[in-house]
Amino acid sequence: MDPDEYGKFIEGLELIQVRLVRLNVESAASFPIKPSGTSVELEVAEEASYTPVDEGFEVFHRYLLLAKDAQQPSELLGRIEAEFGLRFKSVQPISQPYFEIFRHFNLPVNTWPYWRELVQSMTARMGWPPITLPLLKRVPPPSGRPTQKTRKKK
Repeated sequence: MDPDEYGKFIEGLELIQVRLVRLNVESAASFPIKPSGTSVELEVAEEASYTPVDEGFEVFHRYLLLAKDAQQPSELLGRIEAEFGLRFKSVQPISQPYFEIFRHFNLPVNTWPYWRELVQSMTARMGWPPITLPLLKRVPPPSGRPTQKTRKKK
């Protein structure tokens, strides 16, 4: 995809609303409040989809956090699942190629801060040591990589 075309798509976007659509939180009763010698392994997964709406589109972005005992990975200590709904006003209609780039780079910029806060808040409410998720780091392709627009035939 031409970066300039995608840039025009992004310039024509406006975030209208962010809302929590679904939340599911589970804590294993046996998980100690302050684990001594217990190392916890965290797994975070995400998925996203979009639906065109009048003058834009709506995105549903789901996150899942699984907390497992590192010594016994089959033992699930807890899970947090949340789905956020975001409504965007868009000058240009979204298409699947645009969405694939958008879901990887732009969407998490808008949802990750909500997800981080939710995880920290929910783990504290569950009696766990609050979990602070790491920074979200999405690296674009190297700038020296030729795009279709700049590639020359020999």
